[in-house]
Amino acid sequence: MRRYEMTRRNYVLSYTTPGASGLWDPEIVLGYGVTELAVPEPFGSDGETSSLSLKFANNLHLSPRSVIAVGTDVYRDRASYAEPDTSEVREQITNVGAFAQARLQPLDPLRLSAGLRADRQEFEGLDGTEFDDSGLSGNVSIAYDITDALTLTAAASNVWGGITLAENFILNPAWEYDPIDPVRARSQTVGFVYETGPFSLDGRVFRTDFDNAREASWRGGPSETIDFRSEGYSLGAGYRWAQGFARLSYTDSEISVDGDSTSSYTIRAHGAPLGRIFNLELAYWLAPIDVMLGGTLEAALKIKIPWTPARPLEAYEVVNVYAEYRRAGWMG
Repeated sequence: MRRYEMTRRNYVLSYTTPGASGLWDPEIVLGYGVTELAVPEPFGSDGETSSLSLKFANNLHLSPRSVIAVGTDVYRDRASYAEPDTSEVREQITNVGAFAQARLQPLDPLRLSAGLRADRQEFEGLDGTEFDDSGLSGNVSIAYDITDALTLTAAASNVWGGITLAENFILNPAWEYDPIDPVRARSQTVGFVYETGPFSLDGRVFRTDFDNAREASWRGGPSETIDFRSEGYSLGAGYRWAQGFARLSYTDSEISVDGDSTSSYTIRAHGAPLGRIFNLELAYWLAPIDVMLGGTLEAALKIKIPWTPARPLEAYEVVNVYAEYRRAGWMG
């Protein structure tokens, strides 16, 4: 058994102009977050990841139904590791980006969104090795109302992600850096939403391919990468009434590396093979006392693992309950 201690702190200062119109609607966000993960016994080791970011954007309201957001942002991320009687080692990234995102409704049944982003990144390894990279990203999505009740949706994106930081606890002072290819992700999804009265149905099929995802290892070095794919589908149904709602959804997804099934250990730094999961949420609004009571049930079905057929991942359930007090007139 090994005990971990984690401390997480996040601070955000933002400025917006609610209800603004016209060509001046600024948004400024300053954020700082830091997470410390320590192993007091037996090593006294400590890993820290921090991020400092600043974003400035302006929304151009061309019409009540068409808005273009333009802006720039900058962030600095650091990952470090330290043990008693050893020097701290760390990697860090500085990234500057500019973006534009248009959300348009040229026709009543048609809604479009398209965006473009450019990034410039400086990466510094723990031995002082530096890499400078840049890349472009784009996205487009469409929603079309076939009828008053049925909407079809589709979206695609091609995102440049630069070089990601390695996990704190595998940072190795003996690393020698070879050039690292920046990661890029390509995503596609199609779906539908059907709403009539209090009832709703929805579904979508999704797929994301990652190229050159960083797979650093303590012994293998800091420059290894892998290609992998995440894909699946989801279905959902809901019912809403004056005092609450109920929603049931089902998701079937999997992750593969080079077209083959993979273990959760191989893909540990990038995701998890979730398999088949049911989600149920119920909520009821107690108007006399301004309280919302609710609960969620997540049920994952058994997963048969190809490389260990005799040891499947057993089914499990997670139950949450919550209560939310919201005084009428508070917070809008």
